[in-house]
Amino acid sequence: MHRIDINDGQHEPGISPSRDVLDTIDHDAVLIERAKGVLMALTSTSVDKAFRLMREHSRRQRIPLRQVAADVIARTVTPKQLRSG
Repeated sequence: MHRIDINDGQHEPGISPSRDVLDTIDHDAVLIERAKGVLMALTSTSVDKAFRLMREHSRRQRIPLRQVAADVIARTVTPKQLRSG
């Protein structure tokens, strides 16, 4: 019986490629949480409202939520811009 190695060389044998996906999800979640904290500090708003502002901006501008979060943290988008689109 022959063994076929489907490993693309980017992952160690026995480690699922989905680990990279999980790491990305974790990173994105941390980024979004930090951005919510920034918005809460800048606007004295609730955590739910901070998330809603970012999510609505993400949808209107058609950019990923993780990018909106990064922009909030970097201060390249303001709370006013999030509200107005």
